[in-house]
Amino acid sequence: MAPTSVDAIKIIQVDVLSEQESWSLLKRNAGDAIESSPTMNSVAKEICKECGGLPIAIVTIGRAMRGKDLEEWKETALELKKAKPLNIEGVNDKVYNCLKLSYDYLEEEEAKFMFWFCCLFPEDFDILIEDLVRYGIGLGIFEDVRIQEPRNRARSIINNLKEACLLLTSNWEGCIKMHDVVRDVAKSMTSEMYFVKAGGEKLEEWPNIENLKRYTAISIMQNQILEYPASWDYPNLQTLLLRDNSNSQLPMPEGVLKGMKTLKVLANISACRNLELAIGHLTNLRTLILHDYIVRDTNALGELKLLEILSFKGSRFTVPPSAVRKLTSLKLVDLENCSHPPHTDSILPFNVVSKLSKVQELYMWPPRTSLFDRFGVFEWFSITELKSLPCLTAFAIVINNFNRIPVGFSFPDLKVFKMSIGEGGFLTKQNYLNLCGPIEDPTMVVTKLGCIKPLLPRTNYLSLSSY
Repeated sequence: MAPTSVDAIKIIQVDVLSEQESWSLLKRNAGDAIESSPTMNSVAKEICKECGGLPIAIVTIGRAMRGKDLEEWKETALELKKAKPLNIEGVNDKVYNCLKLSYDYLEEEEAKFMFWFCCLFPEDFDILIEDLVRYGIGLGIFEDVRIQEPRNRARSIINNLKEACLLLTSNWEGCIKMHDVVRDVAKSMTSEMYFVKAGGEKLEEWPNIENLKRYTAISIMQNQILEYPASWDYPNLQTLLLRDNSNSQLPMPEGVLKGMKTLKVLANISACRNLELAIGHLTNLRTLILHDYIVRDTNALGELKLLEILSFKGSRFTVPPSAVRKLTSLKLVDLENCSHPPHTDSILPFNVVSKLSKVQELYMWPPRTSLFDRFGVFEWFSITELKSLPCLTAFAIVINNFNRIPVGFSFPDLKVFKMSIGEGGFLTKQNYLNLCGPIEDPTMVVTKLGCIKPLLPRTNYLSLSSY
């Protein structure tokens, strides 16, 4: 679908507009109230002039001022006039001032966090909203007991940020983007807290450690670092994003994370080797995301007693992560698309899940290929372990045979689920049920169907078949 004219303005930089075009664009975004009185009209025209005919400045300030009273319009006009020029390469001062004011009008700390955090990603990056939620939980931005509440609030906040032109809609479901100009402004606003080397000029050496000590967040993404330092000493660091770097299988020295005692969020996608040996030092960690990783040792994982979010999505386990049973603070465990070698029965050993009494969300959906070759399926996971999870509200799994479900078992009253019992089942939509049983014994299937009765009122996609 073709973008609307306003969407196009948000995404594409064009030449400056004429005075009449600027006024028309401001009125379209701020509303007709700017012509409600001669005084309001005069103040609005002052602000329009300060935007210098730049569409992104006009749209941003117009969206920010929609619904504001006359006194707020006057204050904004004064702020724009007295704003000092800033030397940000490629960013017009007037654009910066309008974006800064739009940010200043954000009232929620959660919204400010999500705006700031998006600048840690590379230019034109499709940022998963779910990632922002999991990072925010780890940093204590979202403090609700239930994970679904921060997720719902994040969607609302992102809609507001898009309305304010601080974020853009992505072509990918569940993602958002940040305009390059907006990202440059966000980076300048967070330059004393965040170190960002994400995309653009490739980084081949680790930055000077002394220069990084003051930062609370470091993002090194899509780079080509040839060697990690022997040690890191970052006493203030709370967030470390090491994602999508081309030399991802470099070995990391075992003691390299000892100087990150305050770290709360670690995301390492296409992770370096030996990282799991070092994470035991991160005893303050709340969110750990290791995607597309070969997991060779999980003993150090058991030291992360405060961990709430654990995601190994797309990883391959050479050994069962038995140490997970020690992580009794976990609220979310994501093992989607994970696999294990044929000589082990399951990724999670028996009686591990039952120890995680605080878990609210458990995702165990296997890679598609494993549905055929039985490689990586949680085949021997005992479904009865779910009875030990009183907080469970979201669950995803493939159970390859109805016989794996004991007579009389019922699934919890899940709010979100993705489940396939029997063969087949590739649909990955939310609240999906696939049920496939043997045609020669329909009675057995019918007696087992009682287990999913609590799920039916919330099922969006239901597939019934036999073989």
